[in-house]
Amino acid sequence: LVDVAPDSIAKAPFIPVFTDTYILSADRFGLAVRPGALCVLLPSVSAYVGADIVAGILACGMEVENGKNRLLIDIGTNGEIALAAGGRLYACSTAAGPAFEGANIRQGMSAVAGAIDHVSVRDDDLSYTWIGQGGSFAPSPRGLCGSAILDTVRVMIEQRLLLFSGRMVTGVPGPLGERVVDADGQPAFVVVKGDGDPPAGSVLLRQEDIREIQNAKAAIAAGIATLLSVAGLQPGEVDEIYLAGGFGNYLDPDSAIAIGLLPRAFAGRIRAAGNTSGVGASMCLLSTQALERAEEIARRTEYIELSADPGFSDRYIDEMVFPDLDDIGG
Repeated sequence: LVDVAPDSIAKAPFIPVFTDTYILSADRFGLAVRPGALCVLLPSVSAYVGADIVAGILACGMEVENGKNRLLIDIGTNGEIALAAGGRLYACSTAAGPAFEGANIRQGMSAVAGAIDHVSVRDDDLSYTWIGQGGSFAPSPRGLCGSAILDTVRVMIEQRLLLFSGRMVTGVPGPLGERVVDADGQPAFVVVKGDGDPPAGSVLLRQEDIREIQNAKAAIAAGIATLLSVAGLQPGEVDEIYLAGGFGNYLDPDSAIAIGLLPRAFAGRIRAAGNTSGVGASMCLLSTQALERAEEIARRTEYIELSADPGFSDRYIDEMVFPDLDDIGG
């Protein structure tokens, strides 16, 4: 539609054909809007830090120096992270995989009706809520979305049912310990107890799922640590942390810290920023000044290639383990 061949983005070194702003007629894209309407393609920073992050930086006002160090984290299959510090903008992208979106988790699902969204401990046993609960056509819980996955792992760590290595612990007495069962030859934690024998309607978090979560959280945590290292900052020096997107909007920051996804020093500084990409895009459509700011952001942002950073691999390996109870106040 833009009359450029995208081949280069699909093969190493993955160079985008263009990163500049494109303003085209909406008719060209088959968009049924009013005559003369325009379609604006916002600028990007690199192949892996696209217009969505540029729009997110704009929506959070991070390009405006205010004396604070600010971090924007958009967690998806690629975890994109942007940092504003000392009058400079940095950004990186890390391959987190889709575990926090519910994919590659045996009973994971997106945040739709029937998805368990929060898990906690109440009266010495497990408590959970799910999307659509209590509605006129209330579905039964049938899987775990990203926020519930984080909560469940946190519960297991705090109840000593999950070692720092990621191995589940069996044989622990009590209602929560009894939820660690054998399923298909591997340990699994029962979130929802099914009915019958074998039980139907159970929702489990399996040992293989834990490995997926470890990979995802290590990628994000190592990306954050690398970006801060490049800027010469410690986690405690970050004043504001914005969590973007649907997952960031619903996760419990305490759970993210408890499993090691985010540094402990971020506690009390985290805020859900919502759909920052959509807000930033709307700003650009409504204001030429906002579009000019987006172009400035794309020009100023320094892209950090994690695969070329000598410390990233070591940080990734270090972040594969879960925090000890002492690290999460347990």
